[in-house]
Amino acid sequence: MRKKQSREKQAEEQKSHIRELDRIYRADGRANETAEETERRRTEDRFRTIARRNNTSAEETQQRHFDDRLRASARRNSMTAEETEERRSEDRLRKIARRNNITAEETEQRRSEDRLRTIAKGNNMTAEETEERCSDDRLRAIARRNNESFEVESKRQASDRLRTLNLRVTESNEQRERRIYCNSLGNQNRIGAETFDARRNGIQLERIVIGSMPSKCTFCGTLKFEADASKLCCSNGKVSLPGLLQLPEPLNSLTEGNHPKSKEFPSMIRKCNSSFQMTPFGTSLPMLDSTVFMPTFRIQGKIYHKPGSLISLPNEEANFLQIYFHGNEEAEAKLRCKLITGITKSLIESLQKMLHESNH
Repeated sequence: MRKKQSREKQAEEQKSHIRELDRIYRADGRANETAEETERRRTEDRFRTIARRNNTSAEETQQRHFDDRLRASARRNSMTAEETEERRSEDRLRKIARRNNITAEETEQRRSEDRLRTIAKGNNMTAEETEERCSDDRLRAIARRNNESFEVESKRQASDRLRTLNLRVTESNEQRERRIYCNSLGNQNRIGAETFDARRNGIQLERIVIGSMPSKCTFCGTLKFEADASKLCCSNGKVSLPGLLQLPEPLNSLTEGNHPKSKEFPSMIRKCNSSFQMTPFGTSLPMLDSTVFMPTFRIQGKIYHKPGSLISLPNEEANFLQIYFHGNEEAEAKLRCKLITGITKSLIESLQKMLHESNH
């Protein structure tokens, strides 16, 4: 058994030595050949390769592809950054030259095969691999577009518009409905990921040119436009307003978008305000005018507040000002969430604690 293994090892070493000698011999021969001889040799090699591959089975083809991928991966891992960039540049040039020589039918067939391969490869990916691929694609697209000139960008956008128009002309009603639904989901996810401050400051004003503000008030330091009056800001130092106090936490973080509940807070800010009101608001003769475009609540008569008693009756549930005298923070938060639906209990608890600590 040991002799057999030794003979197999020697035979493999001899084969490796012979292959190395063949590579050296071929390299010396190719260094002395002319361009015509090189092209003729490559053409013959291609024909031989095609004939050999036509006689291989599907399993042998799959194994050959696997071995080729391993060899290519090992070879590329040993390359330097300069060699990698040079290889990619040569690949791009070869691809451009090859595609310039094919017909429209061959181009369409190639794109169809590429789409099928991409779909098959994507179906075998895990969720993590798909997300990583999408992230890499986005980064590559951003980097590529950042290096585009204005002419290239305009040409790309025109091509994208034409391609989109052709696709939408041929799409069915089901495809159109699915596209609109996916777009709406994407918009909802993007808007949901924004903070209140990002949406408030996200107004695009690139096309509005209002000029610079070169003038500066000598009293309050306010920047002004050239046509602004000198007394517009502080009336030459006669008016002095104290700075705004910083809001207590967590209200400050909620309004600036730095709180975990910042995304929810703008949609429920009126409900939060109503949950902490001390008295109900009313009028003697209320009228609701809904005949106009926007319904308007008009008041005729007296406006009043109903403070009520400070302590609720034994058989009644506390509300408004009575909640403040309940004495149990947990029970107070539950009562507020029960009276005003659609608010988060943890948010009410944090605001309630803020009011107890910063009551001024």
